Amino acid sequence: MFSGTKIENFKIGLRYSNFNRNLFSLDHREELYWFFREQFRFGHREILLDYLEKTYDNLIVGFLQHGAMPTSNPGEWTIRRTPNSLRSYFPSFVWSATAAEQALKKGYSHVVAIGSPWLYLLELNGFLKPFSQAPVASNLIERDLLIVPHHGSGHYRYLETYDQSVRNLRESVSDREASVLLYYTEFCDPRIREIWEKFNFKVLSNGMAWGPENRTVWSYNGGRPQFLNNTLQTILKFDEVICMAPTTFSIYSTSLGRKTSIQISEANLRDYRVVNEGKGVDRLRKVDEMQMQNAINFLGDDAFIPEITERKKQTAWSYLGIDSMKSKVELESILPLREGMIPV
Repeated sequence: MFSGTKIENFKIGLRYSNFNRNLFSLDHREELYWFFREQFRFGHREILLDYLEKTYDNLIVGFLQHGAMPTSNPGEWTIRRTPNSLRSYFPSFVWSATAAEQALKKGYSHVVAIGSPWLYLLELNGFLKPFSQAPVASNLIERDLLIVPHHGSGHYRYLETYDQSVRNLRESVSDREASVLLYYTEFCDPRIREIWEKFNFKVLSNGMAWGPENRTVWSYNGGRPQFLNNTLQTILKFDEVICMAPTTFSIYSTSLGRKTSIQISEANLRDYRVVNEGKGVDRLRKVDEMQMQNAINFLGDDAFIPEITERKKQTAWSYLGIDSMKSKVELESILPLREGMIPV
C-alpha cells in the first residue's frame, strides 16, 4: 500500500519536479486522457472535493476508480492505452482493500483504498447508516418500481427488437406503476423514450454523467457534478429497484435499504445493448456470459431476490469500501490536488 509518508513525498515531488511541469504542458496527450479521465465520470471528483470543501478547479493528480467493474475480480480495469510509466509514477485511489489488491496485480505501484465517492455523498447528505436493518429515509418513498436497463453509453445502438423487449418487461411487471431510468444518451433518443412511454413506463434520467465534450477531460460541464446526487434522490423515491444487468446502481440502491434485484435476460441484454466505447460486440458477448457471476460479486447469492438481507447489505457495503472510508483530515492528507487545472 501507499503510506501517508510516501503520499507526502509524492506531493512534494509533484510540486517541484521537472517531470510534473512538462507533463501538464501536454494536456492533449492521449495517455493523460486515458489515465485521468476516470475521475471525471459521474461527478466522483466533485463529490470528494465537496467533502474536502475544495473548489472544482482542483485536479486529483492520480487515478480514481469511477465504478464497480463487471469482472470476476473487483478492482480490475481495462486502461488499454495507459503506459506503465504513468501507473508506476502516479498514485491510484480505489474503493476497497480488495480493489487495491487487484490494482497492485495490474501494475499500479501506489494504491490507496479510500472508499467509494458514493459513501462521501451519503455522509454529506446525512444518509450514511451502514448495516442498518431499517430502510434509510423510508418516509421519502413516493413510487413503487424503478427499472434500470443495461448501463448506457455514448456509443449505444438502437435495435429493432428493442420494442419487443420492453413489451416483455411490461408483461413481467404486470400493471404495476413503473418508471425506467435511462442513461442520458438513451434518454436523448426519442425512439427509445417513445417505446418505454408506449408501454406505460414513466421515463426518467439522472442527467449528464459527463459532458458532451467527453474526450477532453480538462473541460468542465455543469451537469456532471449533480449526476450522483440525482441518482441518490431518485433511489430514495422508490420502494423497489430492478436492474436488468449488474450495475453499480444495484449496489447503491442496496446500500440505501431499497428492495433491489438483478434480473438477467439474455434477450434484454441483447436488445438494450450498447457498444461501449468502441470495444465491440465480441467483447460484450463475453461480458454477457459473466453476468450471473457479476451479479453475485456485486450483491452476493441474494442478488436475484428483491428482499434486502443482512448478507446482501454487507456485500454491497464491502464493495463500496465502507471499511476504507476516510475522515476529512485523512482524505485531505492523502489526495494530491493541483489547483487551477480545471476551468470552472
